[in-house]
Formats: sequence, structure tokens, C-alpha cells
Amino acid sequence: MTAHLLTVLTCAALLGLTACSDSPAGEDADLGVEADLGGGEGEGEGEGEGEGEGEGEGEGEGEGEGEGEPTDPDDGEPQPYDPPAAVMTPPPTDAMPDPGCGAIYVGALRGWVVDRIGRPVPRAKAQACITQHPSGDLICLFPADSDDEGVFTIQIPAANRCASEIVMRSLVPAAPRATMFCDLDVAARADDGVALNYLDPVVLYATLPPIELPPIGDLEARRTVIFDGGIELDLRPFDLFGDYERLRSRRVMPDERGLCFLEGAPTPDAMWAFSPDGGLDQNGEPVAVRLPNVTDLAPGATVELSILGGLDCTVDGEHVKEGVWAPFGEGTVTADGAMIETPDRLPCITWIGYRAL
Repeated sequence: MTAHLLTVLTCAALLGLTACSDSPAGEDADLGVEADLGGGEGEGEGEGEGEGEGEGEGEGEGEGEGEGEPTDPDDGEPQPYDPPAAVMTPPPTDAMPDPGCGAIYVGALRGWVVDRIGRPVPRAKAQACITQHPSGDLICLFPADSDDEGVFTIQIPAANRCASEIVMRSLVPAAPRATMFCDLDVAARADDGVALNYLDPVVLYATLPPIELPPIGDLEARRTVIFDGGIELDLRPFDLFGDYERLRSRRVMPDERGLCFLEGAPTPDAMWAFSPDGGLDQNGEPVAVRLPNVTDLAPGATVELSILGGLDCTVDGEHVKEGVWAPFGEGTVTADGAMIETPDRLPCITWIGYRAL
């Protein structure tokens, strides 16, 4: 049984929802499903982004698509962060410390969401994915909405408060912004009480439409999608667990702000974000990616390739943990020096980068 089909059956069994789809090329299931698949895998929890909210919500997402040069809603110089007053204090909670937890006991979380420039992103979905202690099961809670200042507050149910780890998944449903996963590092804040606030914001980067997106046509026909800057994907829409026609990408400099998943990991030389994020049918036709050699490496040079782990993202059958920047193979600079050829199978649609070896 594929992870995608397991997701669908779990969603239907738990909630009886009709929003879940077993078609990889169809719309994603409704965001906000709370599920426990056990074993720390977490496939399907809160999956999808198909609510239809957020397109062009005050930020110009999608403007200019199909009308010449696309508008970049994140164009401009980043401004200093100005945390809203609401995020300066921990959120209210009825939780009390539980010495019997044996790990970290958390009752509520508060943070805020901004774009690349530092402006608040309203109506973003902030979803806490909790690794339960002591079972190790992964639970992704129903997401909270950010307000007009980008602030969100998550109240954690009593049954889910004993945690060994919490990773925040943040996105704007149906809008062209890359999903972000951030480890909240709750173990380091064990002395801060059961209600935690985060002054460093979650940053959601806008993504831009491809310069060549072949018509969807035959879902099982392989084609090449070319993005601004030259990055290329070879795929069949049938193997994509998401919306083919919403594919977007953006090059992000590794020293930009908000790249929480790079903390403690080797810094890539170059990286790109994709949206919408999602898994790929690992039993289907391989999805290949070719990266432009933007750092002018010599022909034949070898690079290490890495991706950002997320829901339903696997490498060689192993789940890549949410929020982890993980290597998945090596690539080679082509003879003409223009591109970096990568392994034939891309693990998932997410963030990707390379660094010279």
C-alpha cells in the first residue's frame, strides 16, 4: 500500500471526509485533518492545501501569471522584523506542568508568520506536528490561522501535550508560497513553562510560475517543466501527489532569513523552494530534477544534494523527518558546465539544494 493510499484511507476512516482524493494528480485533501498513523511516520497528518483560500490575499500572489512577466510579491529589500505585541508574551493555557511526562510538557504555542520582506502573512495555516512521548507516534494537530498581524496561537489537547519534539508546518493554502517546516526546539525550552512564544517568525517565501508548463493533457505522459533560472523537472502529473498546474519554484539564497531547517546542517551553495509541497509516487515513473550550475562549478564536479523533509517524503523507503535538511544523493556537473545532473528519482516536491564536495 502506498503512503498516498494510506493517507486517503486514514482520512476517510477517521473523519468520513469526502475531500480526500486517491488521485495523485488531483487537488490535495483538505488541510487540517488530525491523524495518528503511529511509528513516527506521520504520512497524511493534516495533509494538503486545497481549501482555495489565500489566492492573492493582499500580497499579490499569482498576479501577472499568463500576462507577461509574473509579479514577485516578495520583491524588495527585507526590512527589520517588528514583532507584534501579541507575540511578545506566552499564550494562555489551562495546562499545568506534569512531572510524570518524562519529556517536555507543552500546553500552548504562539508565533507569527511573515514573508521574505518581513511583512505579516495573514490567513496562513500553522500546524504543530508533535512526536509523542514515549510512543514516538507523530500527531499533526488541526492548524491554527494567523491573524492580520501574522500571529497564530495553538492550544494543544491534553492527550498530546507530552512531547519529545514539535515541528511547525506553515503554509498558505492554495497560494504560491513554499511550505516551511521548523523544529521548535522544545527540549531547549524545558524551563520556560508549558506555554511557549517564539519571537523569530516563520518565513514563507513566494514562489514563481514556470516559464514552460506543458498542458496537463495525458496524466501519464512524461514532460519537462522549466522554471525561471533554468531548473527543470521531468515528471508525469499522475505521479505527483498535488496539483500539477500549481507548480511553482524560487531560488532562495542560503544566507537569507528564516531558513530554520538549516540550523546545525551543512549550508548549501545554492537552493530552491517549490510549491505546493508533496510526495511523489515512488512506485511510478521516476521524477528527475536538473539544477542550473549557478555557482560555476567545473564540468564533472560532484555535489551533494539535499532536501527538506516533510509529510510523505521518503528516500530509499525511509521517511525523511519533517524539518530535517537531509542529503539524498550526489549530482554531477554536465560537460558544458551549464547544469547539474541528479539521480533519476526525486524523493518529493519540497526545498532542494546542493553543495560542492
